Amino acid sequence: MEHFCPKCNNIVLTRCVAPIYGACEISIYKPPIKLRPSQNQYDKAIPFVCSNCGYLEWYVDNPENFK
Repeated sequence: MEHFCPKCNNIVLTRCVAPIYGACEISIYKPPIKLRPSQNQYDKAIPFVCSNCGYLEWYVDNPENFK
């Protein structure tokens, strides 16, 4: 799915990676967090950046996981 910069209008945001402390992904969880990982609703967060102005937004690949 393409995402567009809200500041530059129709400039397509570029998908990026944000390694933090050696990890290559950030997971987003829907509260409440349960003790069994298989019962949690979550997805990895992916940064997208505008190559024109530097605007940054994070998206998940599967937003339906948060319904």
